Amino acid sequence: MSNIIRAIIVTSGLIGYAQIGHSQTMTVMHPAPEPPSYLDFEPVGIDSAGDMRLFHFAGRTGDDTEVVMNWIMTTTGVGVVEGANARVTQAVFSIGGHGGDQIIVLGAGLYPDASNIFSASSSVTRSIIGGTGEYAGASGVVVSTHKADGSWTHEFHFEN
Repeated sequence: MSNIIRAIIVTSGLIGYAQIGHSQTMTVMHPAPEPPSYLDFEPVGIDSAGDMRLFHFAGRTGDDTEVVMNWIMTTTGVGVVEGANARVTQAVFSIGGHGGDQIIVLGAGLYPDASNIFSASSSVTRSIIGGTGEYAGASGVVVSTHKADGSWTHEFHFEN
């Protein structure tokens, strides 16, 4: 094998390796959402395993692109740690509005049982598990941060 062919193979491998380690970010922001629709299973009136919170609201990316969000938060454990319940969250971010390319997010977090929402200035990290269109095969993490004014930011860190 000639040295030129070896150099091309090695260079191609290094370029591929560099691309795998490269990541991109995107930020989505939205005001405090309206209260969710709530499915309250037994025992009714207190947060219990299986209770679900359903959200549908809009936000914008840092470059002012419309984003429509759908969230399902399911309580999976009560009193997991003192004062907090465990919830699994599934979320779909439709970039460009209804019918736009989607990013699918999944993760779990501990939610204060008194307020049922993360306190201001706190964050939770969830996995990006896929998407459609431009985001097909997406992976990485999204860090959701609750701001003091009630708004939220979701910082996506995509892995290529």
